[in-house]
Amino acid sequence: FISYSQEDSEWVTQTLLPRLEHETLGYQLKLCIRDRDCLIGSSTSEQIVACVENSRHTILILSNNFLRSEWRQFEFRTALSESVSGNRRHMIIVLLEDINMTNIDPDLKRCLKTRTYIK
Repeated sequence: FISYSQEDSEWVTQTLLPRLEHETLGYQLKLCIRDRDCLIGSSTSEQIVACVENSRHTILILSNNFLRSEWRQFEFRTALSESVSGNRRHMIIVLLEDINMTNIDPDLKRCLKTRTYIK
């Protein structure tokens, strides 16, 4: 599952998805993004939980836009919970830009300090 801000959707759909879904790495990945793969009409929170739980990993595309979105924060919390409950490295963090660390969620800040992320 890929969690990203709507404002960053062009980068996700034009850059990230083609690289990961079309065998440019020598293999093809199955990715889930909400704009394409989630059902219209069902509860947003239920869809997020189902996507995170049914995915091997959650990729967080972290940007200042991401940090301003309550739904992206919910996706982060759901992925963090899945990581803790499953005792595994469920989250992959991609830092899309330099972010403002002043008002960042304390758990997300801790993740950035203790985990490897892609920049």
